[in-house]
Amino acid sequence: MNILIIDNSIGTTGALNAILESVEPLRSTHTFRFVVPVEGTTAELIRSHGYEVDTLPFIEISRNMGRNLQYPFRLIGNAWRLRKIIKQHQIELVQVNDLYNLVGIVTKRFVKVKVITHIRRMPESFPLRLYQFWVRKHKRRSDKILPVSKANARLFADTPKSEVFYDSLPPHEVNFTYDPSDKTPMRLLYLANFTVGKGQNHALIAFKQLIDTTNRTDITIHFEGSDFGLEKNKVYREELHQWAITHGIDKHVTFGLGSADIAQPISQADIMLNFSDSESLSRVSMEALYFGIPLIATNVGGTDEMVVDGWNGLLVERGDTLAMFNAMKKLLESSELRQQFSTNGKLHVAQHFSSEVLTLQLEAIYASLK
Repeated sequence: MNILIIDNSIGTTGALNAILESVEPLRSTHTFRFVVPVEGTTAELIRSHGYEVDTLPFIEISRNMGRNLQYPFRLIGNAWRLRKIIKQHQIELVQVNDLYNLVGIVTKRFVKVKVITHIRRMPESFPLRLYQFWVRKHKRRSDKILPVSKANARLFADTPKSEVFYDSLPPHEVNFTYDPSDKTPMRLLYLANFTVGKGQNHALIAFKQLIDTTNRTDITIHFEGSDFGLEKNKVYREELHQWAITHGIDKHVTFGLGSADIAQPISQADIMLNFSDSESLSRVSMEALYFGIPLIATNVGGTDEMVVDGWNGLLVERGDTLAMFNAMKKLLESSELRQQFSTNGKLHVAQHFSSEVLTLQLEAIYASLK
């Protein structure tokens, strides 16, 4: 089949990596082409993987009302442009990488094509009425709906079009063995892009309490992620840095600008943290488990589908910085628990998120839409 994948990312994201990794094993049997935003680095990244790429001037719903007023007109314009791409390249199937991009289902008004929609973002990421509007539209117009977790499949439980399709394990080779022993320093890693809601602010508050309570000077926390070149994300990153300085913990805190090779910062971590306010199925959490790094994560979305609390990681409630502090302290004080989480984390994701099984599932989904 000739398949067109639409992704709104303007840089490297977990959602973009997930869709790339899910279709890679099927390149010998299908032809994939991508449509991504004009702005950002996504087109360059996808071309580096050997795919053909077209760009469209997408607009996302935001707090900017001026831009939001342009949205309906831009959506219709993009659907018409997409129609031309579909006809030119004889596209049989359009695969949209999240529900908030409606261009796929709108394009169906102009050209005959099947549409698959992945459901990645959780309802709390958007105004509820807007999310419910998107849900109704996809139930009616999408030919197949693929929630990435059981958590965000709940709103689609009443349609036979819906089928949970997990992200598969990362394709990276694990070329190191996790060492659970106590070290100087003990290194906590927070791997997330610098966008509000990703939870770095919670981690800093809990980390300060850890330093103040234990008086340990042998602990560091490293924040690694991209700001996508956006001013609001740069401001957020700088606010985190200034908070660390103001509260006297900046000697223990470092910041990176995103790593093309995530295995490098992960291989140096003793514990990984993910205190995001909203996740459907966190890519970072899966990567921590896959590499065998003990994980503490917020119990949001589908995280508990990966992390069994107390067996292969620790779960805390969203925004509960006291629980985050206690979890960090508990894990730092027990090399035995770190070893248990490392071993069980690798075992759990290998059993439940096998790329081979998910490749067969995706091939079956494609076949059902021919």
